[in-house]
Amino acid sequence: MNAMHLTLIKEFLIHKGAAVTEGNKEFMVQLTEELDRKYMNRPYYWHYRDATCQKGEPARVLISMNSSEGPPSVDKITHSHPVFQSLVQSAHEEAGFYKFYEKPAEQHVHVRLYPWLFLHGEAEFTPPGPESIWTIQAMSLTTGILQSQDDIPFKDNLSGLIPENCTPSTPIISFEHAISRLIAHTEMAIRNKIKTGRLEASKSYDVHMHTPSAGIIYRLVP
Repeated sequence: MNAMHLTLIKEFLIHKGAAVTEGNKEFMVQLTEELDRKYMNRPYYWHYRDATCQKGEPARVLISMNSSEGPPSVDKITHSHPVFQSLVQSAHEEAGFYKFYEKPAEQHVHVRLYPWLFLHGEAEFTPPGPESIWTIQAMSLTTGILQSQDDIPFKDNLSGLIPENCTPSTPIISFEHAISRLIAHTEMAIRNKIKTGRLEASKSYDVHMHTPSAGIIYRLVP
């Protein structure tokens, strides 16, 4: 699971009114009734409450990057859980264009953060043939350097707010130029990732992104 997903879900849930308590690579969430009804797949519980005019109790869940056992009193949701996948998709659709900041290890030291443009989503193919591929690609708006998901070292150090003692830099490369180059780079990276044996030599495939999302992450590296 990518740390960006965890941060994206956290910001989405906070925006939706959930109470979030952060921990190490995980966070506890007290869902609102609206979120519980939409994501937790408890229709009979809510049907009963509605029919008897009783107030329901929204679920409390632990969303985590760790696969170990969680507290017995809460549902644990990791990247393979259907609820996690639904939250990622909803967060992507609603966020549209996100903005995060990388947190430095030492908060008391003043540092400059540099803007990177990120593009990610599920790549699909026309005509159908190769399996769909999840991809994350990034481009520095300072230097023009391109990176793929295997080169992006994020763990749990992203924030939706500018960290203390950090100053975001102004982009040098225009967004229009960057997004055009990043889309071309993403398509090339996807094609290179597909093994030759999975493609029919007589066919050409168009690559398109399913539920793509993009955003700016201000990173410690230019």
